[in-house]
Amino acid sequence: MGANFEFKGLTSHAGGSPHLGRSALDAAELMSVGVNYLREHIIDQARVHYAYADAGGTAPNVVQDHALVKYEVRSPKVKQVKELFERVVDVAKGAAMMTGTTMNYEVTMAFSDYITNSALAKVADECLQEIGAPKWDDEDYDLAKLYLSSYNQNTLNNIKEEIAEIYGDNKVEEILANPLDSIIHPYDEKNKKYSTGSTDVGDVCYAVPTLNFLIATACVGNVGHTWQMTGQSNSSISDKGLITAAKAMALAAIRTMNMPNVIEEAKNIVLKQNGGAYSCPLPDYVEPPIGRY
Repeated sequence: MGANFEFKGLTSHAGGSPHLGRSALDAAELMSVGVNYLREHIIDQARVHYAYADAGGTAPNVVQDHALVKYEVRSPKVKQVKELFERVVDVAKGAAMMTGTTMNYEVTMAFSDYITNSALAKVADECLQEIGAPKWDDEDYDLAKLYLSSYNQNTLNNIKEEIAEIYGDNKVEEILANPLDSIIHPYDEKNKKYSTGSTDVGDVCYAVPTLNFLIATACVGNVGHTWQMTGQSNSSISDKGLITAAKAMALAAIRTMNMPNVIEEAKNIVLKQNGGAYSCPLPDYVEPPIGRY
């Protein structure tokens, strides 16, 4: 869930009459302090992010009468997200009370958690094994190596550890020499490892049978939200991954059409997880925050 938290106070001359001012920026900063203390008392998989959108001006000798800070909270399950978000709201209320300001918040986003549909996954796994991995060539490998080598040493060390964990210690140097995944990793129904990230595909899976799988579109160990990710997204690597994914999705859809038992099983999985009704975590009153997010 994400929201804009807006604080409003009273402007005043910070040197001549600071006692008459009520700082909205102080409130926003105290909210940050409170949330930082909150972090010790949440589950390990939860995340709380923030960014200042409006610090109230650029003059330090003026008490800021307005400030806006954006917050996002994450947890593995949507019910955990809702609980954590309310705790963050309480911190914001406390910050406003401490500073004599007012606080309003506007929810801007909310996603449900993604749950694997094992019935569809088994079919897709077979199709993906049949299609095979993207057909990388020397140019793709060379490009991937250039992107991988552009990370700093600390990031590279972490990437090496990740490679060893996934492929084995004996494969690290081989993968680093050709850092594009060319293996179709078999679907493991027992593997429920939580993967961070947010997507409204989670809401879809609470309403209808849904399938989501990962295809290589960047070098092994690639870090998201970086210029390296942007660059590779506009390369032959991404194009080949995209086409591979499209083929696997199309083949899985065609085969599933002729498998009524799989369709029924997939529907039953959705029924089990939503109890027969989908409840969107985004409140009905929320409108698209066009120009406000």
